[in-house]
Amino acid sequence: KMQLVELMGHHANSLELSPTDGAALIEYTFSQWYNVVLYLVWFAALWFHLNHGVWSMCQTVGAANDTWLPRLQKVSKLVSTLIFLGFAVVAILTYVKSVCPCVAKFFE
Repeated sequence: KMQLVELMGHHANSLELSPTDGAALIEYTFSQWYNVVLYLVWFAALWFHLNHGVWSMCQTVGAANDTWLPRLQKVSKLVSTLIFLGFAVVAILTYVKSVCPCVAKFFE
């Protein structure tokens, strides 16, 4: 079972979406602009956390010195940026598909 189903129970919700249909829930959530903006803001905060965490982890295990620390910081920026962009694209494209049906045909 999915955790969402367990949290919502088997009751009908006001959206008439099945709790087991995660794709429909994502489409509904990201069809509203303010949800997309909040999601991106929260993920930007996570970007800072990931950016610091990757090189800090390497520094903790002793892999960082004057030569490697700048390199690790650049790699951590790259990794955290790729993760941010990957998740941001999903939210943005889902919103664009909900606003402009002609774009939805392009992704089918």
